[in-house]
Amino acid sequence: KMKKYDKALYRITIIQQRLFEGYTLDKLELANEFNVSEKTIQRDINERLNSLQIVHVKGIGFKLDDEYIDNHKAQFYATQAKEILNETQLMLNITKAQEAIENADAILISAGAGIGVDSGLPDFRGNDGFWNAYPPMKKLGLNFADIANPKWFSVKPELAWGFYGHRLMLYRNTIPHEGFDILKKLANYKNNNYFIFTSNVDGQFQKAGFDCDKIIECHGSIHFNQCINNCTNNVWTNSESTFDVDISTFTVDKSQMPYCPHCGNLARPNIMMFGDYSYNPSRYHEQNKKFNQWLIHNINSKAKIVVIEIGAGKHIPTVRRLSEEISKQYGATLIRINPRDYDVPQSQISLSLGGLEGLQTIFNY
Repeated sequence: KMKKYDKALYRITIIQQRLFEGYTLDKLELANEFNVSEKTIQRDINERLNSLQIVHVKGIGFKLDDEYIDNHKAQFYATQAKEILNETQLMLNITKAQEAIENADAILISAGAGIGVDSGLPDFRGNDGFWNAYPPMKKLGLNFADIANPKWFSVKPELAWGFYGHRLMLYRNTIPHEGFDILKKLANYKNNNYFIFTSNVDGQFQKAGFDCDKIIECHGSIHFNQCINNCTNNVWTNSESTFDVDISTFTVDKSQMPYCPHCGNLARPNIMMFGDYSYNPSRYHEQNKKFNQWLIHNINSKAKIVVIEIGAGKHIPTVRRLSEEISKQYGATLIRINPRDYDVPQSQISLSLGGLEGLQTIFNY
């Protein structure tokens, strides 16, 4: 079944096609054909077809100006042919992805911020995207790279923990979307021979029920804390911490801030930030050890590995590089699902779709 948006797009495409073929169209007949009101057809003309030179023929209907058709017909059909070609290539790539997954022995799921968008999480794409999520930061002239810096825990800790405390509470309250369930079913189908590599710090894979020992978080996790001075090599869970953030300033009261249980100094999230020289990588190193063991086991057993990469952009390309390195060094098939940055190395598979839509399309949900 087509969604409402798809039905509208289909309707507009058909109407445009007929107009460029020289037909005179009647609003009532179109309304009956597409099971919509005449007002909807009129709105199509006013809002979606307003770039065309439409002539209204009294008592008959509407058509395109003949001279306009002569001047723009070639351009219209060239655009239409390109869209058909793109759609055909997408369908071919979907089939390739399905075959690769069916034949795979092991699955590596690599994920960037884009996978969380369908759960309602902001991806902070560009300054405007970040400022829409955190308006007070715009007033302070701070972008994501500015505020995601460990210096704020020393300079203005109430702002630093306001920002990270708000994100922590947001991630705790977020429900992973259906795509995570689709991936879990795939993992079960492959006898749980999978691993997850993610740059996300939100813990959504753990929340969705994936095995914690099969996840590597290359930028750390907001659900764990460390000492601001890294006084020991310890990292601990912050599951008991709660934050009441003043939304107008994105600050918290100092009484809510967590402190190091070893030295009593301020604690900070165990996340690799920008310009971060005090990040404690001990938890990441343990995860990376398990990931390498999984990878070596599958390489030694000559397993067919498929990398399903979801929502990993080019701005911070950690995930993309890992995906491409695995496919290049070990002959794995890379399936890249991304609505914008969907280009792939030669012979790999690209799906220009959002994360959830891409997974639903591959697995026919």
